[in-house]
Amino acid sequence: MRGTTTSKLLKAFQTSRTIPLHLSTSSSTKRSLSTSRNLSPIPIYIASAVGLLSVGTYVHFHDEYFPYYPFPFAIDVGNGPSMLPTMIPGHVYLRDCWSDRFLWWNWKHFIQTSKHMFDSSISEHDAVSMTYRRPWQRGDIVVIFNGKYLACKRVVGLEGDTIQVYGQYAHTYHHLGNKDYGVPSDDRYPTPFCEKEALKQLSQANELSQTTIIVPAHHIWVKGDNPLCSIDSRHFGPVPISNLRGRVALKLWPIQRNSISNDSTSFNKRTANINREVCSCAVSVERPTPFMSIDEMLQNFPDTRNGN
Repeated sequence: MRGTTTSKLLKAFQTSRTIPLHLSTSSSTKRSLSTSRNLSPIPIYIASAVGLLSVGTYVHFHDEYFPYYPFPFAIDVGNGPSMLPTMIPGHVYLRDCWSDRFLWWNWKHFIQTSKHMFDSSISEHDAVSMTYRRPWQRGDIVVIFNGKYLACKRVVGLEGDTIQVYGQYAHTYHHLGNKDYGVPSDDRYPTPFCEKEALKQLSQANELSQTTIIVPAHHIWVKGDNPLCSIDSRHFGPVPISNLRGRVALKLWPIQRNSISNDSTSFNKRTANINREVCSCAVSVERPTPFMSIDEMLQNFPDTRNGN
């Protein structure tokens, strides 16, 4: 009896294994399977894109909370006159956020670094410092977090450089009647860094404009292209490299801008240089000659007044 029951169970099991899927599956199950196969991936793509944009938007507007920007690039809009005439308020710029931390897609730099790494004549110290990442360079326009807010400035000094704390044109500004040597006042910095440093070296320098400082290791010195309206290292001192949030690499919009008026009364060589800066899509690594007065700035850019 027990053997007969066992054989019947085996036959039933074998039979169930050979039943076709369309016979063993109920109609409701078939409908669900058919529906799952016909699902379009477009809603998934849309949801993923919306989620990514939401994260990117949050990171972009709360950039100071992220020591390492999680995206390879960012889109920034010019704000304020501190980088005139290089960066124009309202223009849209592309920021490179990864080339200094991962890999710089520059073929010449890649070949040069590869050759030096296998060069026996290179010292051990220089070999360790070689990297495929892009080093920070003088002339770079960078986005920094200075401990209070984000700002866009130009790198004018790297570690080990001797820098004039009041700036290159401080003596000229003072000669033109600017008693603050071209350093704008700001409530966030009642006593600017340059003034504190000048008081320390008062016995060593003949005048304030000659006060210098050596940029510490792992720091940079930044300054706006328009010193009369720029809050920069003259106010808050050297910036740690860890506070850098990327490099402005390209102007995205507008692709072309109407040039500044070139009538006989206002057009000169300086206006021609400003026109070239404004109309170009490339971001120049050369620091232009700054405006010597607020009136000169307003003559070329009448809609910009407040600094940052």
